[in-house]
Amino acid sequence: MHIIFSEYNDTSTNKLIDWFIYYNENFLRYNGYDKKNSYEQFSELNTSLVNGNLSFKYKYGKHIITSENISSIYYRRPNKGVYDFVTTIDQSDKFSSYIATKQRSIGRVLKKSFIHNIEKKCTNILGNYNKTELNKWEVLLIASSLDIMIPNTILTNSNNDVVDFFKNNNNSIICKSIEEVVFYHDDISDTFYSTLTILINTQHEIEQSHFSTSLFQENIIKDFEVRTFFLDGLFYSAAIFSQLNNKTKIDFRNYDDNKPHRIIPYKLPNKVEKKLTLLMQKLKLNIGSIDLIVRGSDHIFLEINPVGQYDFISFACNYNLDFHIANYLINEKEVQKI
Repeated sequence: MHIIFSEYNDTSTNKLIDWFIYYNENFLRYNGYDKKNSYEQFSELNTSLVNGNLSFKYKYGKHIITSENISSIYYRRPNKGVYDFVTTIDQSDKFSSYIATKQRSIGRVLKKSFIHNIEKKCTNILGNYNKTELNKWEVLLIASSLDIMIPNTILTNSNNDVVDFFKNNNNSIICKSIEEVVFYHDDISDTFYSTLTILINTQHEIEQSHFSTSLFQENIIKDFEVRTFFLDGLFYSAAIFSQLNNKTKIDFRNYDDNKPHRIIPYKLPNKVEKKLTLLMQKLKLNIGSIDLIVRGSDHIFLEINPVGQYDFISFACNYNLDFHIANYLINEKEVQKI
């Protein structure tokens, strides 16, 4: 059985499952808990460790997971689902608030035990349950130690420091999220807000700003961007010509539906691929989306998203990434490349 940790609305998982169905492979898609959707709890959670021998049996809906029937694990988007590992409570109980807090705590313990157990019995694992979000500053430090080119960067809450950084970087810098990008929706105005990258090109803007500790980088005038999908040592890269549109040139995720940016297949230099492979190994990741920008012959590393979207480069470059992921997870099955 192939176990996929995902979310109910992830289209990449849908396409992967199409291949499992095509090859008649047994699979469990575990979406976890989502407030907008109903969910099934684990009705059985039995595990034992006797004389060093681990065995377990988990029942989730119609699926039964045992220590003998796991073929592969894919941590596509595994963050949700602690409620699935505990029983329901009586909300009328005067201690229900305390019990609910304990439930979440117990649920996390049980889910981590579940993860640990199935990993012990399966060697074909894609992704990392503990690395779905990365510390961007830490990743930049590691990348720099591997002689990977990165932008000039400062992490600070001081206006004066940012002004100095601004002056030392051609009076043009950017500010980006320290964590992963978050999208907010205002139900009243039906407006979306996001934490995408913004351009700062006046000193007055910095001096008048009030901000908590933030991440600033030099604004590099690029030739194009590169999004590369890393799959256990293989690189599927795409050149994104986002700089041709004022709306997308600072952050290509500011999509312009009326003037979509051009995306074509791209081959990273071998020396860049080798360094990025070392970086992924240091981070204990065998899958992820890597962002770079190209300026002349320089390939400048930006960040890694372990669970990032890859459908758009798969489609634009005809990479069929869902096929390659299925092939990787099935492992023992011989399949013809398409």
